[in-house]
Amino acid sequence: MSFARRTIGALFAAAALGAVAQELPLRDPAADTIDFDDKLAPESKARLPAFPKPENLIRFDMGPARRGFEHFIDSGSLAVGEDGVVRYTLVVRSDMGAENVSYEGIRCVTREHKIYAHGRRDGSWRERRDAEWKPIGQAHSEGATFVLYEDFFCPMRGTVRSPSDAIAALKRGAHPRASDEATIHTTPLGR
Repeated sequence: MSFARRTIGALFAAAALGAVAQELPLRDPAADTIDFDDKLAPESKARLPAFPKPENLIRFDMGPARRGFEHFIDSGSLAVGEDGVVRYTLVVRSDMGAENVSYEGIRCVTREHKIYAHGRRDGSWRERRDAEWKPIGQAHSEGATFVLYEDFFCPMRGTVRSPSDAIAALKRGAHPRASDEATIHTTPLGR
């Protein structure tokens, strides 16, 4: 059989496998071993933190796809609840001077995310009435949430032990138990 025929045959086989793979739903193998209904602690009421101060911001890099924006976590707002939720204030600044502030939570065991409130220019919070848990998707669609889940707050699908554990991971550039693909680096504001 000629090289061209083998190559064409291989391409057809790959296309057929790709078509079959697209028909199969993507499953998380960890979901097979966890009964979420029985294992989740009831969610604690989120208390809004003080508005972030510049000296408490820890910068984390989102990589080349997010150039033109700086991402920060307010270390003073980080909390790890008994309910397994990591709560934090996220600050996103554009190189044009715009700034978005939000108070959010990640539930590591279910790979979910919730936005509790958005910051206002006057330093106050506007709570979201429609705050609900939503699945965390892929890096290209979720941005900062995906990076925080994968590299800092949910190493190996577990939850960081404490706010100091999360802060150390942010300052280090990734949690030591994060996936091998973790290449995000952080620098404190002003350094």
